[in-house]
Amino acid sequence: MQPVERSRQAEKDLLKDLSKDTAEKGQTKFDLVLASLQRLLRRGAINNIGKMLGRMHPADIAKLIVHLSSPKEKRTVFELVRGEARGGQVLSELDSGSIQQLLAEMPPADVAWLLKDLGSDDVTYLLGVLPEAQSKEILTLMKTEDSAEIAGLLKYPKDTAGGIMTTEFLSLSEDTTAQEAIRRLQRATDAEMVFYIYVTDKEDHLVGVLSLRQLLTVPPETPLKNIMTRDVMSVSVDMDQEEVARQVASYNLLAIPVVEKDNTLVGIITVDDVVDVIREEATEDMLKMAGATEEDAQFKSSTVAAARSRLPWLFTNLVGSGVRRAPHGCRLVVARTVVHGDGGRCVARHRLPGVDQHGHDHAGSAQAVGHRPGGGGRAVRHHRQRYYGHQHLPGAGHAAAGVPQVTTDDPIGDGIRP
Repeated sequence: MQPVERSRQAEKDLLKDLSKDTAEKGQTKFDLVLASLQRLLRRGAINNIGKMLGRMHPADIAKLIVHLSSPKEKRTVFELVRGEARGGQVLSELDSGSIQQLLAEMPPADVAWLLKDLGSDDVTYLLGVLPEAQSKEILTLMKTEDSAEIAGLLKYPKDTAGGIMTTEFLSLSEDTTAQEAIRRLQRATDAEMVFYIYVTDKEDHLVGVLSLRQLLTVPPETPLKNIMTRDVMSVSVDMDQEEVARQVASYNLLAIPVVEKDNTLVGIITVDDVVDVIREEATEDMLKMAGATEEDAQFKSSTVAAARSRLPWLFTNLVGSGVRRAPHGCRLVVARTVVHGDGGRCVARHRLPGVDQHGHDHAGSAQAVGHRPGGGGRAVRHHRQRYYGHQHLPGAGHAAAGVPQVTTDDPIGDGIRP
């Protein structure tokens, strides 16, 4: 067997074994590919990794790089992406931490070469996450017109409409005819979005918009001002990106124009950038819910610092999970449960130290009897609980210390009625 054939057969055997393992563990296709990549990295099978990456979409390659554990592995995989165009596309799909790790030691000239085919919004995003000195050095190595455009975009805060917009769009004068507009459209190869044609006056103020369908269904000599829609939905350059995303989603737009305070058209925001914003905001909200108020606290801080920031939230969740409502109106604050028995018929005994109606301390017990569905045998739960006050409802039995005797059908066997 030839060496090339042996290599291909080994790769097939590896994928076959991984497919079997992931199927048994209920993992996804991505888990399979990631496990395969990690195993090839451990074996140093660079050629096989290069072939695998050559068959993948840049967004999928970026997802793999994000999930690799060490910066060295990330750089190794990224360097195997062939072609500066694909390399730039992979970079534009990465998170800020991975971008910094990949480009930290790369010469500025190589970075500028990778970015030359990307849109202005993607280049602005990439340079915005790099240190300022590194970004300026890369800008000086780019084409003059490109660097001037990117520098203009970098002046806007990154979480605003101006920070995520692109300046590569098609706008035409309101006096342009439909025939001329179609010719201009055919030559607009650099335009980011051609589903909408934005119409401006002589001072570049946004005055209307029309779709391709409107343009193609009128006589060639028709001026755009006669067929355009004058009520244009737009956003200002300083609008928060989350509000921009809400507007695009609310009105089902593919793109939305960005204007200055005097209504001068300066850029557009496309739906793919809106999706990124929604994902970013959702991630930020989840981090806040978990007690991590900043991404850096989650990804860059030490383990001790991360634990310290999350400890109050974890303690709150722990206490909250122990809160119960006592039978017949007793308010329980903390509960500790021990289960033993052999299933089927459930008995929950509560030991409830507290204060009776006369203000005296006492220790009481309550028992709840129920049946666990689908089980066999007997189970008993003992609760160590603290409560404040109790009410004796009509018909309630009483234990020796004044705690209600409870009988209930309890599907989970905790002695508390649903």
